[in-house]
Amino acid sequence: MGKTKINIEEIKSHICLRKDRIWKNIEDTNCYAYALWLDYPESKFPYMAYQLGSFSAMQRLGNIPNDLGFYPYEGRLEKDLRTLKIKFTEIDPDVDNFCVINEETGTIDYCWSIALFDGPMDFHFLRKDFDGRWSHKRGYSEKPRDYDSDDRKILDPRKCNLGNYKYIKTYQLTLTRKTNSLTLKKEGL
Repeated sequence: MGKTKINIEEIKSHICLRKDRIWKNIEDTNCYAYALWLDYPESKFPYMAYQLGSFSAMQRLGNIPNDLGFYPYEGRLEKDLRTLKIKFTEIDPDVDNFCVINEETGTIDYCWSIALFDGPMDFHFLRKDFDGRWSHKRGYSEKPRDYDSDDRKILDPRKCNLGNYKYIKTYQLTLTRKTNSLTLKKEGL
């Protein structure tokens, strides 16, 4: 496979944090893309783009190495977040999401939470939506849902049942974007 550098700004432009957003590429994204609010079809990437560590590897190497899976999920996620210029910190899952508007710089900080899980052969994510509920997307073809494997509403990622997936930690993510009054009005802020 040839080397293909990815355009990080192009990818970031598909991160859509609006509450009323309709997911266009629901069948070509996985739980990772869903957690990042990244509505961008994986088929537009070279190979296995929605695997942890893939964004940083594609940016750095131009492809995704076969040995990517040998590194811990947390490290691969954190490298991707740095590549996408999304700030992150480990938090308690009870922390609420929020937005911070900085009129001096003309920017807005969107903050949301994701919970990372480890499985026997894979990872999984939950995302805390702006209404405070936790939701997730299993695989590529399923629609997002807010209940666990026992059909219980997910209230705390540490206590939900996701089958063989075990809770690792929760991150608060912050994406800073330029904004203006029209954008704020359109997004209901």
